[in-house]
Amino acid sequence: MGFSVIIPARYESVRLPGKPLLEISGKPLIQYTYECAVKSDAENIIIKQGSQEVSNVKMIEELVDMLMVSRLYEANMKFIAARKEIASSITSAAMA
Repeated sequence: MGFSVIIPARYESVRLPGKPLLEISGKPLIQYTYECAVKSDAENIIIKQGSQEVSNVKMIEELVDMLMVSRLYEANMKFIAARKEIASSITSAAMA
């Protein structure tokens, strides 16, 4: 099982509004983050923007999508925890 990368891209930041689209050396900031995610060989890359006003989707669809992302994150965290537990058990057995 691979892993997923979730990139939060909150457009309406209090400290720096429009941060994801802020250009640095000719590229939007979010592009640098996305390129790093691609290099990580993630199975899924999800960019979640946090502004309903900027979004062109319906509220229900956005909420369902947010729930799916949350559940995907929880499933990945459970998988990682189980994998660490198995690795620890194998290490303990090998040391005994």
